Amino acid sequence: MKKRIARSLILILMSLLCTSCSGSSADEGLLSPEEMESTHLEMELTDGVLVDAVITPYSRYQNGLNAYYVSMMYQEEDLVAGEDFAASPIIYGHSLEELAQLLAEQSGFSPEYVWETVSYPDELIGNLTMRDPAGVERTLWCGWRTDGEGRVDSTLNALYYNYEWESFDYNTAGSLLSMAVPDESELDFASSEELAVRAEAILEALTGEVFYSEIICVPMGEANRQQLKDRGYELQGQFSNAPYLEEDYYGFIFYRDMDGFPLRYLSPSITLTENVGWEEEMDNQIYGDSVMPLIAQRQFVSWGRDSGLRYLSTDRKPRIMGTYREQESVCDINVILENARQYFDSVLNTSTMTVNHIEIAYSYWFSDAEDGPLRNIAAPFWVVQYWNPGTEFQMMLLYDAFSGQFICEAGYQA
Repeated sequence: MKKRIARSLILILMSLLCTSCSGSSADEGLLSPEEMESTHLEMELTDGVLVDAVITPYSRYQNGLNAYYVSMMYQEEDLVAGEDFAASPIIYGHSLEELAQLLAEQSGFSPEYVWETVSYPDELIGNLTMRDPAGVERTLWCGWRTDGEGRVDSTLNALYYNYEWESFDYNTAGSLLSMAVPDESELDFASSEELAVRAEAILEALTGEVFYSEIICVPMGEANRQQLKDRGYELQGQFSNAPYLEEDYYGFIFYRDMDGFPLRYLSPSITLTENVGWEEEMDNQIYGDSVMPLIAQRQFVSWGRDSGLRYLSTDRKPRIMGTYREQESVCDINVILENARQYFDSVLNTSTMTVNHIEIAYSYWFSDAEDGPLRNIAAPFWVVQYWNPGTEFQMMLLYDAFSGQFICEAGYQA
């Protein structure tokens, strides 16, 4: 099971330092056709840069890939009367009774529940409170957007189970992936593979979705907690439920599947609202409110040594509004290797860096200016992930999969 490294993103927009994709072929570059079809690559890319990487095989993109128009805007048909919906909502297709029964079956909770809602000018919040096997109250937090006129967008915006634990399960796992090379040892209370199956089952039962086949496991045991402490990450003090922080748990990160590739949050700098250009200045709050719903968040589930199901989160599924590009040719890995080599040769390396993933993933981007007003799209990118021991951060280089154009360098985001 793969473990990955992540950190908060650095916004650096660049458009040069790239080799054109046109004219590339499998037998002109650094790799032979046989090597391009493998799933792992070892080589020295340039001085001070080693490659020991998982790679996307050529056969998965040789026939081209699609890009799609996407939108998170309100759809008139999804708006319903707020008061009626708050009293009896539908959550991923489940009534409150069905949802409580599902959680009880998957987690051992008591099926009895209490439902409470709070309305804000732009959001409806619902809390489903149940008791875990130890009799402790746990909460499922649901959020829907509203239109300011008393109507609710019935498509769920976000859902968190054990919302109060989010700050140290979701974020602590992310900080480990950001700041350290995780200890991949199995924790002694359960098999990660067995719990991954359970985590996927509850997520799919809840949402009705099938997720990308790769699941990232983050084992949070003593060794990994100590790594975070050694790097200054404070695990206790600011959390009211700090005693639970020392419990061993597995965190599982899931991605949505888009045409057989993961849909990921690669960089906020490559997300624009519809019809908005880079040169326009926007109020920060308006920008945040408009952009954040478009970001593909991690779907996350954690299971603990004593607590069982600790935390679960998922978010709004993007609405596909049509095909933007259909079966367009994709740059092969030889082009990306050459682009990455040029990048590394252009920067000052003070320590040996290791590239550990060279893979295609989908993320949000925007349409080309020549195609009319800018619109949000979901498009494929080459992601070159590398570990820099000098900074002790995992980084990534992003390239447009169609053109091979260098987009940005960023901190790796799981």
